[in-house]
Amino acid sequence: MKSLDLHPPYRFCTAPMMNWSDKHWRMLVRCFTKKSLLYTEMVHCNTIVHGKINDLLGSPEGESPIAFQVGGSNPEVLFKATQLISKYNFYEINLNLGCPSPKVQSGNFGASLMYDSSLVLDCINAMKDGIGNKVTQVTAKMRLGVDNQRIEETLPQFIESISVSGVQRIIIHARIAMLKSLNPKENRSIPPLDYNIVYQMKQKFSNLSIIVNGGLKTLDDCLKKLLWADGVMMGRSAYNSISQLNDVDSKIFGATQKPKSIYDSLQLYRPYFESQLEKGIPFSSISKHFMGVVNGVEGARKFRQTLSENMTNKLAGWDIVIKAISKTKLKELSENDNA
Repeated sequence: MKSLDLHPPYRFCTAPMMNWSDKHWRMLVRCFTKKSLLYTEMVHCNTIVHGKINDLLGSPEGESPIAFQVGGSNPEVLFKATQLISKYNFYEINLNLGCPSPKVQSGNFGASLMYDSSLVLDCINAMKDGIGNKVTQVTAKMRLGVDNQRIEETLPQFIESISVSGVQRIIIHARIAMLKSLNPKENRSIPPLDYNIVYQMKQKFSNLSIIVNGGLKTLDDCLKKLLWADGVMMGRSAYNSISQLNDVDSKIFGATQKPKSIYDSLQLYRPYFESQLEKGIPFSSISKHFMGVVNGVEGARKFRQTLSENMTNKLAGWDIVIKAISKTKLKELSENDNA
Protein backbone atom coordinates (compact mmCIF):
# COMPACT_ATOMS: atom_id res chain seq x y z
CA MET A 1 0.00 0.00 0.00
CA LYS A 2 1.28 3.46 -0.90
CA SER A 3 2.22 5.45 2.19
CA LEU A 4 0.13 8.50 3.04
CA ASP A 5 1.72 11.80 2.00
CA LEU A 6 1.42 13.92 5.13
CA HIS A 7 2.78 17.01 3.38
CA PRO A 8 1.24 17.17 -0.12
CA PRO A 9 2.08 20.19 -2.32
CA TYR A 10 -1.32 21.80 -1.80
CA ARG A 11 -0.53 22.20 1.92
CA PHE A 12 0.87 25.56 0.80
CA CYS A 13 -0.15 27.09 -2.54
CA THR A 14 0.47 30.38 -4.27
CA ALA A 15 -2.68 31.82 -5.79
CA PRO A 16 -3.51 32.31 -9.48
CA MET A 17 -3.17 36.07 -10.10
CA MET A 18 -3.81 37.66 -13.48
CA ASN A 19 -0.75 39.53 -14.82
CA TRP A 20 1.23 38.51 -11.73
CA SER A 21 1.70 34.74 -11.43
CA ASP A 22 3.33 34.27 -14.83
CA LYS A 23 6.12 31.77 -15.45
CA HIS A 24 8.85 34.30 -14.55
CA TRP A 25 7.36 34.82 -11.09
CA ARG A 26 6.78 31.11 -10.58
CA MET A 27 10.40 30.35 -11.41
CA LEU A 28 11.46 33.04 -8.96
CA VAL A 29 9.25 31.49 -6.27
CA ARG A 30 10.93 28.13 -6.93
CA CYS A 31 14.19 29.67 -5.72
CA PHE A 32 12.53 30.24 -2.34
CA THR A 33 10.37 27.12 -1.94
CA LYS A 34 10.69 23.77 -3.70
CA LYS A 35 7.71 22.01 -2.15
CA SER A 36 4.79 24.44 -2.61
CA LEU A 37 2.13 24.08 -5.29
CA LEU A 38 2.27 27.05 -7.67
CA TYR A 39 -0.73 28.17 -9.72
CA THR A 40 -0.67 29.64 -13.19
CA GLU A 41 -2.70 32.63 -14.19
CA MET A 42 -6.21 31.75 -15.32
CA VAL A 43 -6.47 30.98 -19.05
CA HIS A 44 -9.84 30.70 -20.79
CA CYS A 45 -10.58 27.32 -22.34
CA ASN A 46 -11.21 28.92 -25.77
CA THR A 47 -7.70 30.38 -25.71
CA ILE A 48 -6.24 26.97 -24.92
CA VAL A 49 -8.13 25.22 -27.71
CA HIS A 50 -7.45 27.88 -30.35
CA GLY A 51 -4.16 29.40 -29.16
CA LYS A 52 -0.49 28.50 -29.43
CA ILE A 53 -0.54 25.60 -27.05
CA ASN A 54 3.20 25.41 -26.30
CA ASP A 55 3.37 29.11 -25.46
CA LEU A 56 0.43 28.74 -23.06
CA LEU A 57 1.25 25.42 -21.45
CA GLY A 58 4.95 24.80 -21.84
CA SER A 59 6.20 24.41 -18.27
CA PRO A 60 9.88 25.28 -17.80
CA GLU A 61 12.05 22.67 -16.18
CA GLY A 62 12.18 23.02 -12.44
CA GLU A 63 8.76 24.64 -12.05
CA SER A 64 6.79 21.61 -10.78
CA PRO A 65 4.66 20.94 -8.82
CA ILE A 66 2.37 23.31 -10.65
CA ALA A 67 -1.39 23.67 -11.07
CA PHE A 68 -3.04 25.06 -14.19
CA GLN A 69 -6.14 27.20 -13.73
CA VAL A 70 -8.68 27.29 -16.52
CA GLY A 71 -11.77 29.46 -16.97
CA GLY A 72 -14.90 28.71 -18.93
CA SER A 73 -18.43 27.36 -18.78
CA ASN A 74 -18.79 25.31 -21.96
CA PRO A 75 -18.33 21.63 -21.05
CA GLU A 76 -17.43 20.63 -24.61
CA VAL A 77 -14.68 23.24 -24.89
CA LEU A 78 -13.45 22.50 -21.36
CA PHE A 79 -13.19 18.82 -22.34
CA LYS A 80 -10.99 19.70 -25.34
CA ALA A 81 -8.91 22.16 -23.32
CA THR A 82 -8.35 19.64 -20.55
CA GLN A 83 -7.27 17.00 -23.04
CA LEU A 84 -4.56 19.39 -24.22
CA ILE A 85 -3.53 20.51 -20.72
CA SER A 86 -3.29 16.96 -19.43
CA LYS A 87 -0.47 16.21 -21.89
CA TYR A 88 1.75 18.49 -19.83
CA ASN A 89 3.22 17.99 -16.39
CA PHE A 90 0.61 19.66 -14.19
CA TYR A 91 -0.20 18.42 -10.71
CA GLU A 92 -3.82 19.50 -11.08
CA ILE A 93 -6.17 21.38 -13.39
CA ASN A 94 -8.33 23.87 -11.53
CA LEU A 95 -11.66 25.36 -12.62
CA ASN A 96 -12.09 29.03 -11.69
CA LEU A 97 -15.38 29.63 -9.86
CA GLY A 98 -14.29 32.76 -8.03
CA CYS A 99 -13.20 35.55 -10.38
CA PRO A 100 -15.63 38.51 -10.03
CA SER A 101 -14.50 40.73 -12.93
CA PRO A 102 -17.16 42.19 -15.25
CA LYS A 103 -15.44 40.65 -18.30
CA VAL A 104 -15.58 37.22 -16.69
CA GLN A 105 -19.20 37.73 -15.70
CA SER A 106 -20.13 38.68 -19.25
CA GLY A 107 -18.62 35.38 -20.38
CA ASN A 108 -20.70 33.50 -17.78
CA PHE A 109 -17.78 31.93 -15.94
CA GLY A 110 -15.80 32.59 -12.79
CA ALA A 111 -17.84 33.49 -9.69
CA SER A 112 -21.09 33.80 -11.67
CA LEU A 113 -21.04 30.00 -12.04
CA MET A 114 -21.86 29.72 -8.34
CA TYR A 115 -25.44 30.46 -9.37
CA ASP A 116 -25.53 27.28 -11.47
CA SER A 117 -24.21 24.18 -9.73
CA SER A 118 -25.63 21.83 -12.38
CA LEU A 119 -23.59 23.54 -15.09
CA VAL A 120 -20.49 23.42 -12.87
CA LEU A 121 -21.06 19.69 -12.40
CA ASP A 122 -21.23 19.25 -16.17
CA CYS A 123 -18.01 21.27 -16.56
CA ILE A 124 -16.10 19.25 -13.96
CA ASN A 125 -17.31 15.95 -15.39
CA ALA A 126 -16.20 17.07 -18.85
CA MET A 127 -12.78 18.01 -17.50
CA LYS A 128 -12.42 14.67 -15.74
CA ASP A 129 -13.32 12.93 -19.01
CA GLY A 130 -10.69 15.06 -20.75
CA ILE A 131 -8.01 13.86 -18.34
CA GLY A 132 -8.97 10.22 -18.82
CA ASN A 133 -6.81 7.79 -16.86
CA LYS A 134 -4.02 10.26 -16.06
CA VAL A 135 -3.19 10.96 -12.41
CA THR A 136 -3.74 14.73 -12.74
CA GLN A 137 -6.65 15.86 -10.58
CA VAL A 138 -9.48 18.26 -11.41
CA THR A 139 -10.13 20.78 -8.63
CA ALA A 140 -12.24 23.92 -8.18
CA LYS A 141 -11.58 27.33 -6.64
CA MET A 142 -14.64 29.21 -5.42
CA ARG A 143 -15.94 31.99 -3.20
CA LEU A 144 -18.28 31.54 -0.24
CA GLY A 145 -21.06 32.60 -2.56
CA VAL A 146 -22.22 35.54 -4.64
CA ASP A 147 -24.25 38.68 -4.00
CA ASN A 148 -27.07 38.13 -1.51
CA GLN A 149 -26.96 34.35 -1.26
CA ARG A 150 -27.52 32.89 2.21
CA ILE A 151 -24.14 31.20 2.24
CA GLU A 152 -24.93 29.05 5.27
CA GLU A 153 -27.43 27.29 2.98
CA THR A 154 -26.12 27.79 -0.54
CA LEU A 155 -22.43 26.95 -0.01
CA PRO A 156 -22.95 23.44 1.42
CA GLN A 157 -25.60 22.80 -1.24
CA PHE A 158 -23.18 23.91 -3.94
CA ILE A 159 -20.32 21.76 -2.63
CA GLU A 160 -22.64 18.78 -2.19
CA SER A 161 -23.91 19.07 -5.76
CA ILE A 162 -20.49 19.26 -7.42
CA SER A 163 -18.94 16.60 -5.18
CA VAL A 164 -21.02 14.05 -7.09
CA SER A 165 -18.36 14.39 -9.82
CA GLY A 166 -15.79 12.84 -7.51
CA VAL A 167 -13.78 16.05 -7.20
CA GLN A 168 -11.52 15.56 -4.20
CA ARG A 169 -10.12 19.01 -3.52
CA ILE A 170 -11.57 22.53 -3.43
CA ILE A 171 -10.10 25.92 -2.64
CA ILE A 172 -12.39 28.38 -0.88
CA HIS A 173 -11.70 32.11 -0.86
CA ALA A 174 -13.27 33.04 2.48
CA ARG A 175 -15.21 36.01 1.11
CA ILE A 176 -18.46 36.34 -0.77
CA ALA A 177 -18.22 37.95 -4.23
CA MET A 178 -20.41 41.01 -4.72
CA LEU A 179 -20.82 40.84 -8.49
CA LYS A 180 -23.44 43.57 -8.78
CA SER A 181 -21.94 46.24 -6.54
CA LEU A 182 -18.15 45.90 -6.25
CA ASN A 183 -15.27 45.90 -8.72
CA PRO A 184 -12.58 43.16 -8.64
CA LYS A 185 -10.22 45.17 -6.42
CA GLU A 186 -12.99 45.95 -3.93
CA ASN A 187 -14.03 42.29 -3.95
CA ARG A 188 -10.60 41.38 -2.62
CA SER A 189 -10.99 43.47 0.52
CA ILE A 190 -14.48 44.83 1.23
CA PRO A 191 -16.54 41.66 1.72
CA PRO A 192 -15.65 40.45 5.22
CA LEU A 193 -13.61 37.32 5.68
CA ASP A 194 -15.48 34.38 7.18
CA TYR A 195 -13.08 31.58 7.98
CA ASN A 196 -15.63 29.99 10.29
CA ILE A 197 -17.87 28.87 7.46
CA VAL A 198 -14.87 27.38 5.64
CA TYR A 199 -14.12 25.50 8.86
CA GLN A 200 -17.74 24.31 8.92
CA MET A 201 -17.39 23.05 5.34
CA LYS A 202 -14.32 21.04 6.37
CA GLN A 203 -16.30 19.50 9.22
CA LYS A 204 -19.25 18.71 6.97
CA PHE A 205 -17.22 17.43 4.01
CA SER A 206 -14.45 15.61 5.82
CA ASN A 207 -13.88 13.44 2.74
CA LEU A 208 -12.76 16.48 0.74
CA SER A 209 -9.45 18.32 0.95
CA ILE A 210 -10.35 21.92 1.79
CA ILE A 211 -7.79 24.65 1.06
CA VAL A 212 -8.47 28.07 2.57
CA ASN A 213 -7.63 31.31 0.73
CA GLY A 214 -8.09 34.99 1.46
CA GLY A 215 -6.49 37.41 3.91
CA LEU A 216 -3.49 35.22 4.76
CA LYS A 217 -0.62 37.67 5.13
CA THR A 218 2.06 35.72 7.00
CA LEU A 219 3.22 32.16 7.49
CA ASP A 220 1.96 32.36 11.07
CA ASP A 221 -1.52 33.10 9.67
CA CYS A 222 -1.15 30.03 7.46
CA LEU A 223 0.00 27.77 10.28
CA LYS A 224 -3.05 28.68 12.36
CA LYS A 225 -5.38 27.71 9.51
CA LEU A 226 -3.48 24.45 8.98
CA LEU A 227 -4.65 23.34 12.41
CA TRP A 228 -7.96 22.47 10.69
CA ALA A 229 -7.60 23.05 6.94
CA ASP A 230 -5.87 20.63 4.57
CA GLY A 231 -4.01 23.44 2.88
CA VAL A 232 -3.59 27.19 2.58
CA MET A 233 -3.30 29.48 -0.41
CA MET A 234 -1.49 32.81 -0.22
CA GLY A 235 -1.90 35.42 -2.97
CA ARG A 236 -0.78 39.01 -3.00
CA SER A 237 0.97 38.79 0.35
CA ALA A 238 3.26 36.17 -1.15
CA TYR A 239 3.85 38.33 -4.20
CA ASN A 240 4.49 41.52 -2.25
CA SER A 241 6.71 39.85 0.36
CA ILE A 242 8.23 36.88 -1.42
CA SER A 243 11.15 36.61 1.00
CA GLN A 244 8.89 35.00 3.62
CA LEU A 245 8.56 32.02 1.28
CA ASN A 246 12.13 31.11 2.21
CA ASP A 247 10.67 29.59 5.39
CA VAL A 248 7.78 27.69 3.81
CA ASP A 249 9.62 24.40 3.25
CA SER A 250 10.85 24.25 6.85
CA LYS A 251 7.84 25.70 8.70
CA ILE A 252 5.05 24.09 6.69
CA PHE A 253 6.60 21.03 5.06
CA GLY A 254 9.00 20.09 7.84
CA ALA A 255 12.16 20.30 5.73
CA THR A 256 15.23 20.00 7.92
CA GLN A 257 17.72 21.96 5.83
CA LYS A 258 18.43 25.52 6.90
CA PRO A 259 16.46 28.12 4.89
CA LYS A 260 18.53 30.06 2.38
CA SER A 261 19.12 33.78 2.73
CA ILE A 262 17.21 36.14 0.43
CA TYR A 263 20.49 36.93 -1.33
CA ASP A 264 21.26 33.27 -1.95
CA SER A 265 17.74 32.65 -3.27
CA LEU A 266 18.10 35.54 -5.71
CA GLN A 267 21.43 34.15 -6.91
CA LEU A 268 19.71 30.85 -7.73
CA TYR A 269 17.45 32.76 -10.13
CA ARG A 270 20.31 34.20 -12.19
CA PRO A 271 20.65 31.33 -14.76
CA TYR A 272 16.93 31.44 -15.58
CA PHE A 273 16.93 35.25 -15.67
CA GLU A 274 19.80 35.40 -18.13
CA SER A 275 18.37 32.59 -20.30
CA GLN A 276 15.16 34.59 -20.73
CA LEU A 277 17.03 37.74 -21.71
CA GLU A 278 18.87 35.71 -24.34
CA LYS A 279 15.49 34.65 -25.74
CA GLY A 280 14.52 38.31 -26.14
CA ILE A 281 12.26 38.62 -23.09
CA PRO A 282 12.36 42.26 -21.91
CA PHE A 283 14.22 43.03 -18.69
CA SER A 284 11.06 44.65 -17.32
CA SER A 285 8.93 41.52 -17.80
CA ILE A 286 11.20 39.56 -15.48
CA SER A 287 12.59 42.09 -13.02
CA LYS A 288 9.15 43.55 -12.15
CA HIS A 289 8.66 40.51 -9.94
CA PHE A 290 11.65 41.50 -7.77
CA MET A 291 9.86 44.48 -6.24
CA GLY A 292 8.52 42.50 -3.29
CA VAL A 293 11.70 40.55 -2.60
CA VAL A 294 13.29 43.14 -0.34
CA ASN A 295 10.30 44.29 1.71
CA GLY A 296 11.49 44.89 5.24
CA VAL A 297 15.15 44.96 4.26
CA GLU A 298 17.27 48.09 4.74
CA GLY A 299 17.71 49.77 1.37
CA ALA A 300 14.49 48.36 -0.14
CA ARG A 301 13.42 51.70 -1.62
CA LYS A 302 16.76 52.22 -3.38
CA PHE A 303 16.65 48.61 -4.64
CA ARG A 304 13.27 49.20 -6.27
CA GLN A 305 14.32 52.59 -7.57
CA THR A 306 17.40 51.13 -9.29
CA LEU A 307 15.29 48.50 -11.05
CA SER A 308 12.56 50.99 -12.00
CA GLU A 309 15.08 53.34 -13.60
CA ASN A 310 16.25 50.55 -15.89
CA MET A 311 12.95 48.97 -16.91
CA THR A 312 13.17 50.37 -20.45
CA ASN A 313 16.94 49.91 -20.77
CA LYS A 314 17.38 47.42 -23.62
CA LEU A 315 20.91 46.63 -22.45
CA ALA A 316 19.92 45.94 -18.85
CA GLY A 317 20.94 42.56 -17.48
CA TRP A 318 21.92 40.86 -14.25
CA ASP A 319 24.43 43.64 -13.65
CA ILE A 320 21.51 45.93 -12.85
CA VAL A 321 20.17 43.40 -10.34
CA ILE A 322 23.61 43.29 -8.71
CA LYS A 323 23.63 47.07 -8.61
CA ALA A 324 20.20 47.09 -6.97
CA ILE A 325 21.30 44.48 -4.42
CA SER A 326 24.32 46.63 -3.57
CA LYS A 327 21.91 49.33 -2.33
CA THR A 328 20.68 46.94 0.37
CA LYS A 329 22.09 44.85 3.21
CA LEU A 330 21.16 41.58 1.49
CA LYS A 331 24.70 40.40 0.84
CA GLU A 332 25.89 41.29 4.34
CA LEU A 333 22.93 39.45 5.85
CA SER A 334 23.78 36.38 3.78
CA GLU A 335 27.42 36.45 4.86
CA ASN A 336 26.34 36.66 8.50
CA ASP A 337 23.95 33.72 8.04
CA ASN A 338 26.69 31.61 6.47
CA ALA A 339 29.37 32.56 9.00
